[in-house]
Amino acid sequence: MAIDHSLYPDLDEAELPDTLSALEDQADYIHRLCGAWDFYGFAPSVDGLQMLAGWPEAMRQFPILQSPAYCALCDYFGIPHGPPEPFLGRLRWEEQDELEGAPQTPVWLRFRDLHPQTAAQGLPVGLEDVFETGVVFEVGESAGQP
Repeated sequence: MAIDHSLYPDLDEAELPDTLSALEDQADYIHRLCGAWDFYGFAPSVDGLQMLAGWPEAMRQFPILQSPAYCALCDYFGIPHGPPEPFLGRLRWEEQDELEGAPQTPVWLRFRDLHPQTAAQGLPVGLEDVFETGVVFEVGESAGQP
């Protein structure tokens, strides 16, 4: 398991976790990861996605319904969640679309753009097709049903 320690800017090096076996620790990591994705556009790595795939219970027990990243990850992994709550921030893709003069689009989960260097390397089931075809997901869709 490759823990992304950059998600812990509030901890000293000696305090960084080596494992995340407790549900609460997993939920904290998921919250940090979703915050980094929602607010800064830092998407999880392929290793991070594979790690999250093993934590469905933490995702169910500690929902973050105001996070578009959390809702999309739940949809991708097939984890049921409540209805998404309004997001109070500004999503990275909205800012990029505005800067590029592109029309606003509800599609925000763009795996092809987020991981171009890993397009053919051991991705979770379904992602190979996304990179191959360029299909993107909308909230509510999953990898098995583009």
